[in-house]
Amino acid sequence: MTVALPFMKGTFAATSDQISWIMVAFVVGSAVSSASIGWFANRYGRRSMFIMAIIGFAASLVGCALSPSLEAAVFWRFVQGLSGAALLPLGQTIALNAMPDDRFSLATSVWALGFVSMGIISPTFAGYIIEADGWPLMFGAAVPVVLVLLVISIAVIEPDEPDPQPMDWLGFSTLLLALGCLQLGLSRGERLGWMDSTEVMASLLAAAAFFWMFIVQSKTSKTPFISPELFKNRNYVMGSFFVFMIGAVMFLPLLFMPLVLERVADFPANEIGLAFAPRGVGSVLGFLFMARYGDNVDPRFVLAFGLISLMTAAWMMSLWSVNVTFYHVVMANLVYGLSAASIWAPLNRITLSSLPKHLRNVGFPLFYLNFEMGSAIGTALFVSLYSRMVQSSYTLIGYSVTPYRESFSFLDRTGGWDRKETTDMAALASEIGRQAEMIAFTNTSLAMVAVFAAMIPVVLMLQRR
Repeated sequence: MTVALPFMKGTFAATSDQISWIMVAFVVGSAVSSASIGWFANRYGRRSMFIMAIIGFAASLVGCALSPSLEAAVFWRFVQGLSGAALLPLGQTIALNAMPDDRFSLATSVWALGFVSMGIISPTFAGYIIEADGWPLMFGAAVPVVLVLLVISIAVIEPDEPDPQPMDWLGFSTLLLALGCLQLGLSRGERLGWMDSTEVMASLLAAAAFFWMFIVQSKTSKTPFISPELFKNRNYVMGSFFVFMIGAVMFLPLLFMPLVLERVADFPANEIGLAFAPRGVGSVLGFLFMARYGDNVDPRFVLAFGLISLMTAAWMMSLWSVNVTFYHVVMANLVYGLSAASIWAPLNRITLSSLPKHLRNVGFPLFYLNFEMGSAIGTALFVSLYSRMVQSSYTLIGYSVTPYRESFSFLDRTGGWDRKETTDMAALASEIGRQAEMIAFTNTSLAMVAVFAAMIPVVLMLQRR
């Protein structure tokens, strides 16, 4: 999806913050789905909900491909988030419940291999598809694959016995309202000036109020929407916080990197997609190792290694310039791919393996809700940081570009930029913009390094499983 953003921006004549609604809508839909899918799975059965999610996902792909406007694309991305987010926890629950408990690490690694690797490999194929026939085909090409998955699911997945639970409608409503208000405030914050905007402040205050109401209702209700038993499990609580932080920063390069490579480094779409391929290679290698040796290694050590790998990849990106080469992009993505396997497989094992089966329908979606919320908050904050860095860097460089500085004396030389020519000054402004964007990208990468480093102590708080 991120590979297509620059091209969708041109199709819909949208600004950077407007096109970000396509990503935000998906995150909002994912959050709503993740919050409620546990109850619906208990009520109607995992198999039924999984099949309905596949149908909804296929419909959203068709809708995205045929979207005539930005508003339509945002709506269908919301539907895609609703259905797609349900596939993750339901698919994992179905897979893990089909395996014996002593094969949890193998089942988790194999499942995570598909989840992470396809999300990383897909930009490669998306790049070639977009370059060949435009971004709508990127969505359309996935429809046959999803339909095949639908047929296989209907044929292979065994029906499960529903376990209807009373619905805490007040708890459910306050949680959804809190998530919706939070997402609205985060998505509008950068455009409206955050604390200077009454709308943004009202949205964030409403989110805080609804979250408080949800907590009070959960503590007082006889049948709370989310079982308090989940929060008595130390590893589940710490793992949920860990995945929240991972969601906030781990996949930010998938948002920023295609934009920077296309606008700053002049990479064509197919090369951008190809540059992401090593992520998939690294992930496959890492997950194969975890599937074979995961039960014999302390998952805390693997998590620490994964964080160090993420720090290394982010540090590598912080050294890029506007002349970054294909080789440097590939190497950073390869390290990122290895780190993905070192994070997801042990984190799933150490957090979810201790949950009893009767809590998995609720516990797994809540785990991914934490990831989605971390992704939403992290994306909003880092996009704001990135935008402000672009502006400040552009201003600082602009002040420095003057014919009175010896380093810029080429402005008046033959063959250089002529200050009297409008086209030359436009080219100079464009070059300053390129440099400012790359400075913002490298500084954002350094901020990611700091966040990953701060997460290492959390690993020490986890208990081995």
